[in-house]
Amino acid sequence: MRVCFVDIGHWHSHYYYECAASAGIEIAAVSDRKQQVAERVAGELGCKGYGDYETMVEREKPDFVFALGRHCDMAATARYLLDRKIPFGMEKPMGLNSAEVEPLAEQARRQNAFVAVPLTFRQTPWVHKVLELERPQLDFSSVCLRFTTGPVSRYFKAGCEWILTKQEAGGGCALNLGIHLTDLFTYLTHKTPKRLWATINSRANGVEVEDFSSIIMEAEDGTSGRVENGYTIPGGTKGMGLECVLRGRQGYYEVREQEMLWIDIDGRHEHVPGPTNQTYFYTQFVKHCLDALRDGRPPIADIHDNLAAFKVVEAAYKSAATKQVVEL
Repeated sequence: MRVCFVDIGHWHSHYYYECAASAGIEIAAVSDRKQQVAERVAGELGCKGYGDYETMVEREKPDFVFALGRHCDMAATARYLLDRKIPFGMEKPMGLNSAEVEPLAEQARRQNAFVAVPLTFRQTPWVHKVLELERPQLDFSSVCLRFTTGPVSRYFKAGCEWILTKQEAGGGCALNLGIHLTDLFTYLTHKTPKRLWATINSRANGVEVEDFSSIIMEAEDGTSGRVENGYTIPGGTKGMGLECVLRGRQGYYEVREQEMLWIDIDGRHEHVPGPTNQTYFYTQFVKHCLDALRDGRPPIADIHDNLAAFKVVEAAYKSAATKQVVEL
C-alpha cells in the first residue's frame, strides 16, 4: 500500500514514519503546513514533500493516510479524507471539541469507513493481561489512572508550541493526555462514566492551557474511576510518569513504568513485564492499521471510541469551570 503522512511536524510523527520505513511500507509522500519541515522529513525518507495535504493526496493517490497536526485542523482534514473515501488513521482528539467530531463519526458510520485512532494504551501487555484475567465478568470496584509528562519545553523544541494554546489545541493535559485514560477506563471496565467531578490548573508552568487535571468518575453501578494528568515533570532523564492501580474480582493490579504487579485473591504475586506506557505502541499502531485494513478487521480504536472519550473530557472541563458534579 502507498502511504502518505499529513502534518509530519507533529512530535509523534517519528514513531509513525520510522516504523513505516523500517517495515518496508511504501511512503509515497509527506506534507506539513511548514514547507521546510515537509522537505526535511521527505529528504530523510527519500520521498516527496508537500506544503499542503490536498495537493499531496490529489497527486499521489494514497491507499492509506496517517494524519497528525494541530487539533484545530483535524476536523477539516478528516472530512476531506472521508469525502474521498480514503482509509486513514488520525491522532486524537480529531477536533477542537466533540461538536466538530460528532458529524465526522456519523459520516464514518454511514460510509462504514476505516478511521483508526491511536488510543495506544489499549495495545499494552498489562491491559491485555488484566482483561485476560478478569473476563468475562469485568467487575472492577476501582480504577485509578495517572499519566504525566514533561517538560513543556519539548513542545517548543519540536515546533509544536500550538499544543499549549486554547485556540489551536482546545485544551491542555486533560485533553491531550486525559483522553487516553478516559478511554482506558471504559475499555477496561466496559462501563461509561455517568457522573464526574474535576479540577484543573496551570500552576506548574504558567502556560495558557491547564498543565494539571484530576477527574473523579463513577459508573452507573458504582464503579469508581480516577484520572490524573499533568505536564508536570521538569527537564531531565524522566519524561513520563505512569501509575495505574485497579481492583477487580481476580485481585489487585499495580502498574508502573516498567511492569505490572498482580496480587491474586489468595495473596500470590506475579510480575508482568513492560513496556507499560503507550508511546512504544505508536510504532505498532502503524502496522496494526494496515494489517487490519488488509484483513477487513476494525482497528483497535476508532473515531467512535475517540468521540466517547472526548465527551468525558469535555464534561470534566465543565465540572472544573462550574465547581459542580456533572451528569453525563
